[in-house]
Amino acid sequence: AHDAAPDLIICDLHLPNIDGFDTLERIRHDEGERHVPFIFLSGDSDPVHIHHGLNLGAEAYLVKPVSANEFVLAVRRLLPEGNGRSTRPANEQIPSTAPRRTVSL
Repeated sequence: AHDAAPDLIICDLHLPNIDGFDTLERIRHDEGERHVPFIFLSGDSDPVHIHHGLNLGAEAYLVKPVSANEFVLAVRRLLPEGNGRSTRPANEQIPSTAPRRTVSL
């Protein structure tokens, strides 16, 4: 359990020790995180894997390499209104010193 659920989860399909499918299933069974939007971001373009990931409840499956525009659009579509959404224009550079929040399972 975590102090607060993240606003969005972005996960690769192929991870050490656990795959993205198992990660998503665990999240969907966690009462505090099951509502969190989930995006697969993977180099795996197998249509069977894409279909399976979406059937498990992922809101999106992006295949790398993905354009910055496609990535930003997917993230903005899934972030809750006014909850961490940036007011920056989509094409503005984000400073490299921007804070990063990562939660490990």
